[in-house]
Amino acid sequence: MAKIGIALGGGGVRGLAHVGVLKVLEEEGIPISCIAGASAGAIVGAAYAQTPHAKELFLRFRKTIDKFEFYEDVERTCAIEQEAGGSKESIWKQISNAVRQRVLINMVQSKSELYPIEPMVDVIKYLVKEGSIEESLIPLAIVALDLHSGNGVALTSGDVIKAVTASSSVTGYLAPVEYEGMLLTDGGSIAPVPVEYLPMLGANISIGVDITYTKSCRLSNCSIMNTVLRVDIHRSRKISELVMRLADVQIQPDVQYIHWSEFSRFEECYEAGIKAARKAIPAIREAIRIFDLNNAVTSGRKKWWQRLLSYSEDAESKEG
Repeated sequence: MAKIGIALGGGGVRGLAHVGVLKVLEEEGIPISCIAGASAGAIVGAAYAQTPHAKELFLRFRKTIDKFEFYEDVERTCAIEQEAGGSKESIWKQISNAVRQRVLINMVQSKSELYPIEPMVDVIKYLVKEGSIEESLIPLAIVALDLHSGNGVALTSGDVIKAVTASSSVTGYLAPVEYEGMLLTDGGSIAPVPVEYLPMLGANISIGVDITYTKSCRLSNCSIMNTVLRVDIHRSRKISELVMRLADVQIQPDVQYIHWSEFSRFEECYEAGIKAARKAIPAIREAIRIFDLNNAVTSGRKKWWQRLLSYSEDAESKEG
């Protein structure tokens, strides 16, 4: 029987596209046997693996965005507001702008983060139930980068909140997380679409959902920061293209021009996920059909030792 695994990539608010994809798969009766998630995909993947109801998950995200005022000003960001000219921007957009303004100073001061991690933990706890990863209804792998070894790590057991926090700790913005002797940061930096981790969960058909940011206009201001950010965008896009080739079915919602901090566009991301998933349904059904066909042929074919035994028995009967 086909076991379908889905890999959910990173991308901030673009992660709402994952929820749209999952909604369509539910409606089409396509069961998900396992999930691998990185960064925003780890949040969506963990929440869905615990409670596999996409519509309910979308409503929780909407309440989360309202509750934590992602696109409204709050008192604790007043310092950033002043530097940004007091404009009404999302918290994460303000943080993004602050990176450009403060990065050199922070390098000198050797700070471990630009923003405290506690608010992120509060958001994750609002979306994901506390407990262990292995308690999830759907087998789950949460992918992060270990800064000590440089390797990608797939967490399949242990504290789910801590694992998701580590995977979604945007490198340079939030401090890395110490976890069982490792120093973990954003899973999207090592596995923008964690397709490679699905086989270890038992998947024999893989779906990759790529929500990589690919905006690439002409670079008019070649400052150090703009150059570094542009290189990072191109590198992330190239890695995503390579890992998506591992997937049997590729889903790419049209969210590539939405910045990860534009939380006011969350419904647009959700709808893009729905649209892309509907287009992919024929490819998913074809992958299932081919797998079932190959499996039927293989199961009906005798193993080498069975053929050898039959040959020996036939030889003996002829001699007799």
